Amino acid sequence: MSLFEEVFGQGSQRSRRPDLAAVAAYVVAALIHLTTLAVAGFGGWLVVATWPFPVGIGVGLLVIGIAVQMRPRFPKLAAGTRVLTRAEAPTLYGLLDRVSKALGGRPLDAIVVNQDFNASADWVGIRQRRVLTLGLPLWNVLSPAERLALLGHEIGHFVNGDLRRGLVVGTALNAVGELHLLLRQAADMRDDVLGGFAFLVRVPLRLLSMLPATLFITLALLTLRAGQRAEYLADASAARLASSGASAGMLRATLLGPGCMNALAFAVQRNRDTHGLWQIEREFVAGIPRTELERLARAAERKSLRVDDTHPPTHLRLRLASTRESEAAELVLDPAESRMIDRELASAYAEIAAKVRSDVLSA
Repeated sequence: MSLFEEVFGQGSQRSRRPDLAAVAAYVVAALIHLTTLAVAGFGGWLVVATWPFPVGIGVGLLVIGIAVQMRPRFPKLAAGTRVLTRAEAPTLYGLLDRVSKALGGRPLDAIVVNQDFNASADWVGIRQRRVLTLGLPLWNVLSPAERLALLGHEIGHFVNGDLRRGLVVGTALNAVGELHLLLRQAADMRDDVLGGFAFLVRVPLRLLSMLPATLFITLALLTLRAGQRAEYLADASAARLASSGASAGMLRATLLGPGCMNALAFAVQRNRDTHGLWQIEREFVAGIPRTELERLARAAERKSLRVDDTHPPTHLRLRLASTRESEAAELVLDPAESRMIDRELASAYAEIAAKVRSDVLSA
């Protein structure tokens, strides 16, 4: 049975059946973390056992360095990230508090805005702070109900649980990914940096980098189905919170990403400034005929369009939303409150518009 048929059959309820792939992912992730501890212990033993011989100490420190690189990796906010404070956006934070409460979650720790036509939710740092990232180009073109559906979808990830972003599996994915990157970068250094033994160093490093790469691919494949199920469950949260129609409208809006970003780029190239940039994007979306929206939906189905490999195809998510029994909204974001949120975001809109302009002109 396909995942779509399974989710369609169970409705918005989470399956209680054990997921063998998820269990296997936990086992692989646990082995990765245990291996890290073993490597660190072995390196420490080498340093103590070979003291005071420099070669043994050097090898031991190198092994410890590998263990440090293999340590659990927690996602963190990049330098220069635009974080909204509660004092800066009290209405938006208040809305998110209501969304979290309605879905059975706890309040968010931070909201980040950027220039992507996207939105995401993630646990950040060793304290596992809950952070929502809103791409203002997407937020700008959504109706109040669709905005509520977007928030319901993203908060749904925190409530439903997401194996890929969890404390055990998520950190293991990040750890082996970072280790693979380090080994490949070392192997790809110039010959004059590696010295006369470049070939003897490069080949073993490339072979060694295949181990973390294999572990990463294994974990990614094991969590693929669970990750796509998490997206369907988040869609169900959006429909329950903001209505089935709003959830479907939000999903259709995601198909407009390339067109909207092209419209913003054209506006920047024409005006060379950011004046009225967000209004231009809204007018572009308002001017898209219904036939074009239908064409985009058909094209998405032909291409099995998805945000990335961790998301189910958009056309299947739309089909599930359209066949779901009509659900009334548990919460309502009225236009006045939505406009108040936009006023709170005025300075963020200006900063992100400047980033969009910089990206366009530098390209």
